[in-house]
Amino acid sequence: MNFSCRITLLPDCQMNFCNFPHDTQRCSLYISSIAHPKSMLDFHWEPRPILFPRRVSLPDLRIKKIADTICQLPGKLIPSSCLALTFVLKRDSARYVAERYMPSILAMLFSWVAPYVPYNYEEVRIITPITVLLTLVQMEKGNQEVITSYLTSLDIWFVVIKAFTVLSLVESLAVMAYIKKGRAVESEAQRAPNEYRRELLQAEVKRIERLYHRLDHLSMALSPLAFILFMLYYVHFVAQRDGRSCVERHAEDGRMPL
Repeated sequence: MNFSCRITLLPDCQMNFCNFPHDTQRCSLYISSIAHPKSMLDFHWEPRPILFPRRVSLPDLRIKKIADTICQLPGKLIPSSCLALTFVLKRDSARYVAERYMPSILAMLFSWVAPYVPYNYEEVRIITPITVLLTLVQMEKGNQEVITSYLTSLDIWFVVIKAFTVLSLVESLAVMAYIKKGRAVESEAQRAPNEYRRELLQAEVKRIERLYHRLDHLSMALSPLAFILFMLYYVHFVAQRDGRSCVERHAEDGRMPL
């Protein structure tokens, strides 16, 4: 005997956002009998079981694949017929490239302007990284769509971008400290009691100048190189990591004794 019925469902899906916004979600729907064994009630799929009356459009996710299978539910006293429908959803990350990645990169690059600023513009060297850091914090918190207890790929991205900005600020503060020290030594050299003392202080001024010039040159060279290496690591490892291990590691950390 065959019979049919219409069922309206509002199912939910436990999603893993470790790789957000480059994540792929798998949502499964199980159809099974509670009281009837397989000998009395047997479910099976038709040749074309999935039909949509119109094109399904989701805000961020697109349906990559729909798989229909026959399943077995563990822990049931009566072995019953079971059907599984698995939706594989892939997030479209192009919007996040335009709204999150590119603006954050441009903001961070703006903080790298500090080593190129003339040394008499001290306020610009300090204010620029601070402004960029506040912008990145606001950019990260604004329109936050996914809130999790673990770090997503996008969270890791902003942590590293802010770290680059903080390092730029630290470099600017170090250069400013050397400049002020050099000015103090130069002022002391002008008040030196004899020529020998004046030459020693002037040599110290030149040594300090070489130090902060070298620090600026190192920052100009190492910052882009470090960012390129991070980009390669992020694309190949962070954005492609195993989401299950991410959640399991977070759960293990949560069980650690204080």
